[in-house]
This record gives sequence, C-alpha cells and structure tokens, in this order.
Amino acid sequence: SEVKHPDSKKLIEKARDTFLFYLQQAKDETIVELNVPRIGTEQFPSFDPEDPVWKKAAVFPVFRILSNSAMKCKTPMTLKIFHDGRNLYIGTFVKKDPATLTARPFKEKDASFPGGDHAEFFFINRKDKNYYHLAWDYAGSLYDAKQTDSTWNGDWEVRTEPSSDGWRSVVRIPFETLGMTLLESNKLTALIMITSVDPQKKNEHATWGGGKVHSPDSFGELILDLE
Repeated sequence: SEVKHPDSKKLIEKARDTFLFYLQQAKDETIVELNVPRIGTEQFPSFDPEDPVWKKAAVFPVFRILSNSAMKCKTPMTLKIFHDGRNLYIGTFVKKDPATLTARPFKEKDASFPGGDHAEFFFINRKDKNYYHLAWDYAGSLYDAKQTDSTWNGDWEVRTEPSSDGWRSVVRIPFETLGMTLLESNKLTALIMITSVDPQKKNEHATWGGGKVHSPDSFGELILDLE
C-alpha cells in the first residue's frame, strides 16, 4: 500500500535499511565454500607443497580461531585439497619451531585421542547424514569416530612427517568412506581444524572459517569439480 505520511515513510526506509544491513551481515557469516579441483594422480602425493599436484590443488583461505571467525590464527600454515574422482586428498603444511612440536606417545588407532600438534577433519556422510570425525598428529597417531563413537573404523590413509620448519601431513579419504559419489552429488559438508602448541604450552585451535567442532551447522561446503 502507498505510504502518505512522510514520517511513516522515513520509518519504513529506516527499517528497510536496517534489514538490508543485517541481511548483508548474515551473508558474511554464512557457510564458507571452496571449489576442489579434480586432478588425476597415480601415486600418493608427496610432502612437498611445491610438488606439481599440490601446485594445482585448491588452497584453503586463512584459518580463524575456533568459534571466533573474526580472529585469524597466528601459526603460519598452508592447507591444500584436491580429488581424483575416487578419493579426497588433503595436505597440511604447518610452520613452527620443530623444538616446540608435541604429541602423545604413539599408540594404536583410537587408543587415545591425538594430542599436541594435530589435525582434525569432520564431514557429513551423504548416505546416513551423520557426521564423522578423523584426527591425526604429526607422530602418526590416528583416531576416527562416527560422531563420538570411536568403535567405528573408516578406510582412510594419512602420512605425516616432522620437517625442518614444522610438520606436514597428507591424507587420502576414499569417496566410499565419505558416503558419496560424484554421480549423486559433488558437495561435501566438512570442517578441518589444526591445533598448534606454542612455547608456553598453550593450544591454538584454528578452523576453516572459524567453524565449531562437532557442530555441523558451522561446517563449510567443499564443491568438487566434476572435470
């Protein structure tokens, strides 16, 4: 209906402007997305971030502090990702003083949760809609769970190494473990977190987009290229 009174018109315009402002704010805080290129590979990728396959991979944007998307993490690191049509590959390249690297003593998978400098990957299985949790530390200890049930054991492989400037890992996760095929959908809801321990033994938890662990509503979307 037409607004005739000038004061009413100003109120409506102000309300509209306020609505548009918060709508934009909401857009800025929506789920983060990343396009994941399809790259053919005949062998397990190396730890070298300058390797040809990693140079073609997608790079995650700057990580932010767990549950605080406004604060960037301090630990220098590069995370890359690609797929080959059958597996998802994630490379983590964390830079820090090797003398500050910490990990719990190596044990069999799921015997204890990886501690110290480690990485975690959460994803929603497209078949059963549950979220799954994978974790590994620089010393090679592994953990996986269906939500918090660690009796679940998935098919995935991770290789890790301490390096002269920190630590690195390369992870291969078959699409079957992710509960997806490209014929059904090329989108995967996921979150990755890197935990780094500083010289004062304090943990910095850095996540993609500042999302929250065990909270699928805060996960991002990986969009896998079909070709």
